[in-house]
Amino acid sequence: MPQFRRRKTSRLPRGIRWRSLTGALAVEFTSFSSTVVGNNAILTWETASETDNLGFEIQRSQDGRTFKAVGFVKGNQTTKNRHLYRFEDSLEQVGTYYYHKWVPGR
Repeated sequence: MPQFRRRKTSRLPRGIRWRSLTGALAVEFTSFSSTVVGNNAILTWETASETDNLGFEIQRSQDGRTFKAVGFVKGNQTTKNRHLYRFEDSLEQVGTYYYHKWVPGR
């Protein structure tokens, strides 16, 4: 299991927070953003390069400690090209949400 460290946390409008996690991962992230449209959180991120990347598990929490997987976005295996990703999450209720995007190991 990779060891993660907190890189950046940002408070966004309407109570959404995100954390970009890094560890011994072969994915270079260049951006991450989120917005709320209606009852949906729309997460977008870009990578500059990827090595053996099967994809991204999206995890959500309301307390910032206990996360649950809410989706998966397929990666682009090995590439040195930029790729833009998007995930849309239907919010269960009004409140603050935290997200992780985790790259599973091989």
